[in-house]
Amino acid sequence: MSRYRVAVRTLCDFTARQGDLDHRFTPAPSAQEGIEGHALVAKRRENIAGYLAELPLSGEYQGLRVAGRADGFDVAANCVEEVKTHRGSLA
Repeated sequence: MSRYRVAVRTLCDFTARQGDLDHRFTPAPSAQEGIEGHALVAKRRENIAGYLAELPLSGEYQGLRVAGRADGFDVAANCVEEVKTHRGSLA
């Protein structure tokens, strides 16, 4: 039984204080652009057998329960996706 609970985002905010997406040369995408980007990726993946979008995940270790969700999970490839939206050229 877990004594403590924490969301993945909260744990990452606390522990991952280095690194970030680089927005020095392009403006950050808006929240709406992020939502649209996630929807576009999910739609492109909907024909993949065993692909799960917005998958709730949780685990427990030494009394700490961590919970969150994956943007996507490809069962056949055993691959978790974290979708990020970018505004600007990728070249």
